[in-house]
Amino acid sequence: MNTTLNHQLQADSDPSLLENFFKAYPPERTEKILWRWLLASVKNDFTGISQEDMQEFSDFFENLHRLEVVLHEQYNERQSQLKKGESA
Repeated sequence: MNTTLNHQLQADSDPSLLENFFKAYPPERTEKILWRWLLASVKNDFTGISQEDMQEFSDFFENLHRLEVVLHEQYNERQSQLKKGESA
């Protein structure tokens, strides 16, 4: 996995996190990763998956989770700001 990408995605407060994720995982690449994961999951057989592919799965899901956490935090912050505005 690209070390630069991991470093970029670790800056969770960086507003370009979303942009960096989709640059690293354009739709075609994301689809390929998810289809390989789904196929192996349905078969319940990851023995044919290379170590490199397993690392790619791991990196993808880790980065996706990090993105989800940041977006959720931003959403909660925005909701809190809206509620404060309504009560003022």
